[in-house]
Amino acid sequence: MQLVDPTVVVALGTTALQALSGKRQAVKPLRGTLRTWEGGCLLVTVHPSFLLRLPDARARTIERKNFIEDLRRAATVTPVHKP
Repeated sequence: MQLVDPTVVVALGTTALQALSGKRQAVKPLRGTLRTWEGGCLLVTVHPSFLLRLPDARARTIERKNFIEDLRRAATVTPVHKP
């Protein structure tokens, strides 16, 4: 992470969120939120496989739309100039 120095890191699902935060947390209450993390930003969203496992077509459509909105939010993060 220090080598790449990303502006934003996207945690795709519970496992990624746990690996980045060091603690087990649910994705749902944090989904779509930008949080400060390691001098940059962390955006939490679902893992794409979650979308594939949804049995209902309507739910898939809604969750896919939300996922795209999450990624668009991550794309709008302005780089922070570090000394």
